[in-house]
Amino acid sequence: MNLEMSVAMGAAGLAAGFFIPLLAQKTAEYKYEAKGRELVPAPRFYGPLLKAGCSVLNAAGWAAAGCYAANWVSPALVALLWTLAVVVAIVDTRIHIIPNEAVLAMAVLGAGLQLALFGAAGLLRALAAMAAVMAVFIVLAAFLGFHAVGAGDVKLAGAMGLALGYPYILHALLGMAALLVVYCAGGIAMKKLTLKSMLPFAPFMMAGMLAAMTAILLR
Repeated sequence: MNLEMSVAMGAAGLAAGFFIPLLAQKTAEYKYEAKGRELVPAPRFYGPLLKAGCSVLNAAGWAAAGCYAANWVSPALVALLWTLAVVVAIVDTRIHIIPNEAVLAMAVLGAGLQLALFGAAGLLRALAAMAAVMAVFIVLAAFLGFHAVGAGDVKLAGAMGLALGYPYILHALLGMAALLVVYCAGGIAMKKLTLKSMLPFAPFMMAGMLAAMTAILLR
């Protein structure tokens, strides 16, 4: 257990987390400008409450990455993936768009993490996990309709599979499904949601990914 690295990375993560809402805001603006649209101001997506929450969440992830690290490579990759997952969740919640740039970055960082932690064999397993989870999401899209599960969700699922590999992608999918069921059941019970309500998938996917990354660190 590397306590010195954990403390240093936790402090850095706390500071970096403060800027996550700003990064998400700029990303959302960029994606809207590319579509010729103007983003309507929404202070709750960059206000002090979200900044504080992102700082704490980011600090926890970065500290955990440093705590169980044997070198600087894997904790740095975990930290970047952790922050990226939070940014993607916020952007998709805000504008219902999953940036391709973020998906590509997640895939590159994930491939590096698999090599750093598990070597070439781990990367091959992760590529298989990527293909399998994308196939699952394509089937879901065909069943639920591509208006419910979009191409961005399919690509993000593939990046998750590559970043987490097998068997950790299963942890992510189970966590995602559990959180989605609880959220939907609660929303329907409180009459905030109906069976026809449309939800952004990325926040649930990224929550599952963070849970799985924690499992990787604790392995």
